[in-house]
Amino acid sequence: MYIKIDNIFTLNQASGDRFDLVKPVIRKKADTGKEYFSEVIVGFSMSLESCLSNIIADRLKNKEETVNLSEFLKAYKKEKDQLLSLLDPDKKKKMVRTKRK
Repeated sequence: MYIKIDNIFTLNQASGDRFDLVKPVIRKKADTGKEYFSEVIVGFSMSLESCLSNIIADRLKNKEETVNLSEFLKAYKKEKDQLLSLLDPDKKKKMVRTKRK
């Protein structure tokens, strides 16, 4: 099964609950300079949670600014909320994490 996330990333089911995270990129041929479409494997056989964490990290690394830890965590939470909103765009409900015993 293939899962498209945010029209950028694709999760390819590797086995069971493990996924390969794939990101499209545009490359240039060295000799002609002609651009072509390619894919980069961000990670092999990762859990869904790891895939989502990598997507959030990819979104944040494109921001070239220096922030303190508190500001980074706020930005991380904002990206996570945006990603989770793809689950049900009609609902603006926050996900609640339960504690393990």
